[in-house]
Amino acid sequence: MKTSRPIALCLVLLSLLFLAVGCQPTPILEPRPDLISWRTLEAGTEEARQRHLPVLIDFYSGGENCPRCLTLEQEVYSDEVVAAKANRDFVPVRIFKSKPLSPAETALSEKLQSGGECILAFLDSDGTVIKDEQGKDISSLEMLDAAKYLEFMDRALKAAK
Repeated sequence: MKTSRPIALCLVLLSLLFLAVGCQPTPILEPRPDLISWRTLEAGTEEARQRHLPVLIDFYSGGENCPRCLTLEQEVYSDEVVAAKANRDFVPVRIFKSKPLSPAETALSEKLQSGGECILAFLDSDGTVIKDEQGKDISSLEMLDAAKYLEFMDRALKAAK
């Protein structure tokens, strides 16, 4: 089968185009520096007592292992409004579920009845889980965007007073 010159040239150019596009390096998103000043549970609860602030608790398993954690990391904790509110109005505590939990962390996990899942919760400055008007823990196992996260923070602040 004989191919005409213009078609052959088009095929070569098309092949080069596919090769060029396919060989482009995939852009790597640089992780943003952590905007939230996370503490351990022990340090955070002590600071909360001293400063009379509520504690924001994030039981965290890591972005690659947990879609909820990945969303929080990429879309919520990198939000400057969320980070400013977390650092100003709360003592932020992150508990890494991928590491062995301390007795206090284990007790808190059991108290929150998270079933071992990643959970967002709030404690008052005395270490008691903050509850809403109906007596339910202000906590979430759901995937939250920045707006919903801010709503949870506002509910916790209102209930903590």
